[in-house]
Order: sequence, then C-alpha cells, then structure tokens
Amino acid sequence: MSSPQIDNLERVAEVLAAIPERFIFTGGATIALYVDEILQDELRPTLDVDCVVEIFSRAKYYALEDQLRAVGLEDCTEQDAPLCRWRYQD
Repeated sequence: MSSPQIDNLERVAEVLAAIPERFIFTGGATIALYVDEILQDELRPTLDVDCVVEIFSRAKYYALEDQLRAVGLEDCTEQDAPLCRWRYQD
C-alpha cells in the first residue's frame, strides 16, 4: 500500500527518528493508513504531516526546537503561522 500521504509519513518518521522524543502522527496524512487501497483514490490529498509530542516545560520545548533544527527542519516564518509549524525541504 503506497500513497503520497504514506510516503510523506515515512519520510517524516525517518527524519524524526533521530530525536528521542515520541511523536504521534495525526491529521489527514494518517487517513491512508486506515482505509482500503480501493478508497485511497477518493482521499483529499494533503502534503503536510501533523504530529504531536508531549513537552512539559518551555526549556524542553526549546531543547526540542534545537533538535528539530539539527535534523534539518526549519521554523515556518509565514505570516500568521503558528509557533509550532516546521518545514522540511520544501
């Protein structure tokens, strides 16, 4: 089973594997994991990958930011972008 969404998930998982925190993937990119291949053509395409990570302090968040940068992610600097949005090789 392969789709652009699954390819993106795998790519992001490989990048984040170097970071010891546990990331949980959510959002539209994960839908392809739950439907039959027959239905995958009907999915609305999404290019982003959403994930969450449990961080309890600002210091740990800043440390995570450093780790994200170290693996090649960049802060999203678009106007009105949330603080937690990162980009990887656009």
